[in-house]
Amino acid sequence: MKKNIFISAIIGFILIMLNVSTKANNEISFTDWFTESIDTVLIKMEDRLVKDLLDDIISRNKGKVIYIDCWATWCSPCLAEMPNSKTLMQEFKGKDVAFVFLCLNSQEDVWRSTIDSLKIEGQHFFLTKKQSNDLRFLLKLQGIPYYILYNKDGAVLEQPTLRPSMMKDKINKLLNM
Repeated sequence: MKKNIFISAIIGFILIMLNVSTKANNEISFTDWFTESIDTVLIKMEDRLVKDLLDDIISRNKGKVIYIDCWATWCSPCLAEMPNSKTLMQEFKGKDVAFVFLCLNSQEDVWRSTIDSLKIEGQHFFLTKKQSNDLRFLLKLQGIPYYILYNKDGAVLEQPTLRPSMMKDKINKLLNM
């Protein structure tokens, strides 16, 4: 009897821990289960329109400056800029700045492993092929990496000529407005 209760308790604990790692809308937080060293949220929203996805990002980060990085796992220039994004994130840690990464035209398993290996924090969205194409059309996106900076009111401040190394002064200016 005691052995059955013990086994049931172990199984219950495992199920609770697995449930903690999965949230609504296929949102997975690595801080909950996989690792405690990074604050990374992975989100896959297959059935969302890109316009709704962008509206959701603005809504989730209301009152914050939003830095969006459009990238792909196979894009060498995108990957080369990631350390600069990490540096920028460290400089604004604890401030009202949200770092959002939109992964385009990539394989989901490679996306997950790339984020894990880079230890890049922030909100990470995996876009399906259709969403990637729709985003390219909506933003008239010619290439990646592509960066967008929103002010605290959710209005686009600037795109696409920005690079992470050029954003520090722009973000500081928006935080002080």
